[in-house]
Amino acid sequence: MNRPSRPIQVLQIISGLGAGGAESMLSKLLSAMDPGLIESRVLSLTSLGAVGPLMQERGVRVDALGLSRGIPDPRALFRVARCLRAWKPDLIHTWMYHADLIGGLSARIAWPAPVVWCVRHGHPDSSTDKLTTIATARACSLLSRILPRKIIFCSEESRRNHQRLGYAGDRATVIPNGFNIDEFRPRPEERARLRVELDLPPETEIIGCVARFDPIKDHPTLLRAARILLMSRPGARMLLCGRDVTWENARLVSWLREAGLARSFVLMGQRRDVSRILPALDLVTLSSVIEGFPNVIGEAMAAGIPCVVTDVGDSAYLLGDTGRVVPPRQPEALAAAWLSLLEAGPEVRRRLGAQARTRIEQNFTLEVVTRKYSQVYLDLARNPRPSTPSSAIARSEKPVELKR
Repeated sequence: MNRPSRPIQVLQIISGLGAGGAESMLSKLLSAMDPGLIESRVLSLTSLGAVGPLMQERGVRVDALGLSRGIPDPRALFRVARCLRAWKPDLIHTWMYHADLIGGLSARIAWPAPVVWCVRHGHPDSSTDKLTTIATARACSLLSRILPRKIIFCSEESRRNHQRLGYAGDRATVIPNGFNIDEFRPRPEERARLRVELDLPPETEIIGCVARFDPIKDHPTLLRAARILLMSRPGARMLLCGRDVTWENARLVSWLREAGLARSFVLMGQRRDVSRILPALDLVTLSSVIEGFPNVIGEAMAAGIPCVVTDVGDSAYLLGDTGRVVPPRQPEALAAAWLSLLEAGPEVRRRLGAQARTRIEQNFTLEVVTRKYSQVYLDLARNPRPSTPSSAIARSEKPVELKR
């Protein structure tokens, strides 16, 4: 990889910085990139969220426009355009549909740097996504041959689904998520520690699910499967982490109580110590109906824990033959897969966990994925789109004051 004479200035525009897969991947990517090669600045359309301050702690410049989530605001286009004229990046990388659309249009009118879109969704779905999200995805499909120079999908399934929606196939590439195998690694001591922390017997079997409370994660199917499992494994526990997965979530808690499951569930909410929680589990699972390339499954695999996933996105490809794959929205199949791995015993689970970590080490390390992103940046920076903004647009402006 030939080094440029100075670092490439990349403006990373993202819809928001709450705890989620896209936000996590951006944070990991910036922590792993060579600052002598790529220098990134982050602009959140909404707030700093949970991830923004973590980036700032590592020295990344992060700003937020403070727009309301989920409410279309045409002013966003002009505010982002002002930022582009003030900051003049060499490259613009946008993350998620709303940022793809607003960032792409803003670049078109304000600053002629190459634009890279990053699509993180498996596919827009009317049963789980807001109408504004679906409309934004469709608008992006119409503009995908005009606005971005490159479209990065996090999974092959996502690429295929979006090309069927109309996204430009000749601009598409797939870069899967990457995982920090030093942070996420087997930690045998964590098993006993977690059970002491939860006041559970040391032999307690715990199945974990790290996922925000969102329709695409399909917690109702998870609860139905847990009810089936607990009929034959009454001492097992389900441990749930993620945004809004707390005892203050009235809807979730009502589901648990109506099903008689409250005593068997541990709700931990959003955690910053997932790298310690995952190695303490017997199994990690997702019941999602839509995924791209699920971060938590790769992290659990790196931690040496076997997983049970639904066959959505590239989940099955990521898992390989190191766990179990079941159809979505089928609680009986999900419970049967959990039970088969619990009944197989700890030695079988340890062997599968070791195979899972090896699969991550050989195919999905953060180092490998970071090189792929860096190469995209370098290629586009060397071959920028030949375009000259008008003198009115190109004039220098004072920096925009934003939330930091």
